[in-house]
Amino acid sequence: LGFEKVVPHQPQRLVEGYGLHSSSIQKLFDEHQCSLIVSIDLGITGNEEVEFARSLGIDVIVTDHHLPGLTLPNAVAVVNPNRGNCESGLSHLCGTGVMFYLVLALRRALRADHFDPKSLLDCFAIGTITDMVPLIEENRILVKHGLAKLAETQRPGLRILLQELGLSGRPLTAQDVAIRYAPKLNALSRMGSGVQPIDLYLVDSEAKARELVVRVLANNQERQASQKSADDEANRLLKENPPSGAIVIASDKFHRGVVGLVATRLTQAFGLPALVGAIEGESRSVIGSARLPNGMSANLLDAMTFANQSEDGLQCLDQFGGHAVAAGFELRADRLLLFRERISAFFTERLTARSSAPVVEYDADCQISDFNPSFMAWLDAMGPFGAKAPVPLFRIRTCSVVQVKELRGGHLRLKLAQPGIFQTLTAVWFSPPAKRLEEVPLSVGAVISVLAEAQWNHFQGSRDIQLLIQDIAH
Repeated sequence: LGFEKVVPHQPQRLVEGYGLHSSSIQKLFDEHQCSLIVSIDLGITGNEEVEFARSLGIDVIVTDHHLPGLTLPNAVAVVNPNRGNCESGLSHLCGTGVMFYLVLALRRALRADHFDPKSLLDCFAIGTITDMVPLIEENRILVKHGLAKLAETQRPGLRILLQELGLSGRPLTAQDVAIRYAPKLNALSRMGSGVQPIDLYLVDSEAKARELVVRVLANNQERQASQKSADDEANRLLKENPPSGAIVIASDKFHRGVVGLVATRLTQAFGLPALVGAIEGESRSVIGSARLPNGMSANLLDAMTFANQSEDGLQCLDQFGGHAVAAGFELRADRLLLFRERISAFFTERLTARSSAPVVEYDADCQISDFNPSFMAWLDAMGPFGAKAPVPLFRIRTCSVVQVKELRGGHLRLKLAQPGIFQTLTAVWFSPPAKRLEEVPLSVGAVISVLAEAQWNHFQGSRDIQLLIQDIAH
C-alpha cells in the first residue's frame, strides 16, 4: 500500500502470552521508534496497554473480533464488528478477516489500485479456517477462493511447506488446512521453537524458506513426541484416579504447549470435560487448558467461576478466561485437589440428566456403491466445510470387515464390503477410543454400521475415495 517502514511483531506465546503487552510496546518504541501500532486479533481489552502507548506518543489502531470489556480502549480507532455498536453485520469474521477488511478500506482511501487484495486470500483462508469461525456469507466465499489461492501461493514459505506435506499440485480443502497444514504452524507457538508462524509468511528467499520449513517440520515432530509423552502420563494419572464428572489433572511432565491438545483428546476418549495443566517452576504454578466435549450443553467459564466462589471465600484460581467450550486457567498446585473437587461437583450436579449415549445426527444413509467420482464431485462443490457448515456425515449399514490394519499412532485402516455389492471401500479411523473398540470389536468378518465422512485420499499423484470413520456400531 506504500508504507515504507512496517515492522511485524508476533508475541511469543510461551513467554509473552496473548494480547498487548507494555513490554513489547516499549521494545518496539526503543528499537524502531514506531509512531503507530496496529493490533491484529487482540487488544480489545488492552486498555492499560493502549494508554501506555499513548504516553510514549504512539497511536494505536485496535483490530479484533473478541468481545470487549465494559469500556473500549482509548485508541485512535477500534475496528471490531463485535464491539457492541457496529452495524457492519460482519460479526462472523475472525481477526484475520477484520484485518483484511481494514486493508480493503485503506486501499480505497489511498486509491492504491495497483494493489490486488486477492493476493491476501491465501492468508484469509488459513486464518479463517483455523480460528473456527462460521463458514458463512463472506467467510464462505472468500475461503473458497482463498483455498484456490493457497494452492498456487507465491509465498515461498507457504509453498514449500505445501510441497513437503504432499499437498501441492492439487485442489485444497478446508480439512487439508485444518488437519494437516495449519497444525505445523501452530506447533511453532506451542513449543517455543524460535521460529514464529509469521516468519514463514514473510520469508522472501527460496533458500531461507527451505531452511525454515526444515525447522517447522522438526518442531512438529518435537510437538508430537511431547504430546505422546503427555498422553501416556495422562492415561497413567487417570488409571490411578478415575474421573468423576470431569477430568482435572496436572503434571510437571506436561509441556505447557500441548495441554490443550491433551485435553481435546481426553474429551473425545471419555466424553467428559477435560482440564489439563502443566506444573511449572519453583512456585509450582499450574498453567492449563480446558475443553468441553462436542455437543455438551455446558460452559467452562461458568464451571471455573463456580470453582472460584465458595462460602469459605477460598479461591482456587489465580486467573482464567476464554470461551464456553475452550478456555485457559492458572492456579497453584496446592489447590489442585480442591479445584478438581469443585469442577467435578459442578458438572456432576448439572449434567446428571445427560444421556451417557448421546445421539449423533447424520445426513444420509448410503451404500458403499454410492461413493463414486460423480458423488465426490457433488460433495466437493458443496465445500468448503467448517464451523456452521459441517462436513456431511453418512451412515453405511451392514458393512463386513474384510481387512483390519493398525497404523502407526494407534490409528486403524479397514476395508469394508456389503452383501450384493462388488465394490469394497477403504475406511480410516484416527485415534479410535479404546472403550468403543471394547464395545464393538473389530476383526475380519465382523458386521458393523459405520458413521463416516467421505474424502479423497491423495497418494503419489493418484487419488482414491475413502471413508473417514467417526463412529461404529453393531
